[in-house]
Formats: sequence, C-alpha cells, structure tokens
Amino acid sequence: MIWKRTHTLALLGLLMGCAENGPDRPNTPRTTDTARIAAAEDEPDQWLSHGGTYAEQRFSRLGQINEGNLDQLKLAWYFDFDT
Repeated sequence: MIWKRTHTLALLGLLMGCAENGPDRPNTPRTTDTARIAAAEDEPDQWLSHGGTYAEQRFSRLGQINEGNLDQLKLAWYFDFDT
C-alpha cells in the first residue's frame, strides 16, 4: 500500500512537471516522448526522466542554488504518510 502511494505521488509530480504549454500551442500540454527525453539537455529547466537526462546523470545545470545561497534553503512543504 505504501509503495503504491509513494509511486503514485512521484508519478503525479513527474506528470505535472512535464505538462507545460508548447510554444506553438498555448494552453496545450507538451508530450514527453523518446525524442524529447533524448534531447533533455536542451531543456535544463525540465526534469523529463528519473535521472534528469537520457544519460541519467542526476545533475542540474541550473544556477539558482549555489554555494553562496545554500544556507538560505528551507523546507517548502512536506506530507506525512499515515503509516
């Protein structure tokens, strides 16, 4: 039961992250297909697969969080599972 909840929440988060509007079709979710995942390095602001890119490197090239502001991070939200 816990496994199902955890994976359902993870899948929901992944789908929400991938559902952005396409440039040629506003208000329409973009699809995430093999070609888009293979070219994920062209969209560093999107995490299209488990490891971020097709190479599964789990590394983000984004620079908002760095050594200079690391101490400013704080918990944004959490969810207590009834276990």
